Amino acid sequence: MVGIAVSGGADSMALAYLCKQLERSSDVAGAISVTAFVVDHRARPESTIEAQKVAGWLRDMGTFQVGILYFRKVI
Repeated sequence: MVGIAVSGGADSMALAYLCKQLERSSDVAGAISVTAFVVDHRARPESTIEAQKVAGWLRDMGTFQVGILYFRKVI
């Protein structure tokens, strides 16, 4: 299993795309599984909506396993 963190920026979306292509390639088909993680830091009111949007883009890319990690402030 390969886990990648995806912010939604161009570089992390490109990484996600390349990992998905690698996962589907005949050389490693079935040998690896890619899971993408999006972190919702909750630093801004709109961050939850943005994290959900990025997760949706990843799901639209194919059969990505996608997880949203929610940051919880610890006092």
